[in-house]
Amino acid sequence: MLVLMIIKHISAGTNCSNLGDTSEDQVKSFLSIKYKSFDTMAPAKSTDPMDLVKGGVLQCMEAITVGMPFEVWKTRMGSYRNESTIQSFRNIYKEGGVGRFWVGWQPKLVESFLKGIVYKLFQ
Repeated sequence: MLVLMIIKHISAGTNCSNLGDTSEDQVKSFLSIKYKSFDTMAPAKSTDPMDLVKGGVLQCMEAITVGMPFEVWKTRMGSYRNESTIQSFRNIYKEGGVGRFWVGWQPKLVESFLKGIVYKLFQ
């Protein structure tokens, strides 16, 4: 929606002080009108490698401790649609004990680490 508003603004030439304004100047002009101050929209992002690693590690900790049992349960519920939630949890436990809830944790760690990095980049 914002992109369409910017395009409409540029094509109409609205609020451009000079006909020689570049498209970038016109977009900045539009954003400063729409959001009052273009310069204060978002602070600079940290791309410090340690921040990225911290984001990845924190995401992995969440995925392993809380996320994996629910991921395994969700997958089971998708495969066995006739089971209730309680039956699904019981059957997972019967098939391999508590450890069964963490089957497939290695690929989940890779996924979570990458998600954590991306989150820190665009936070």
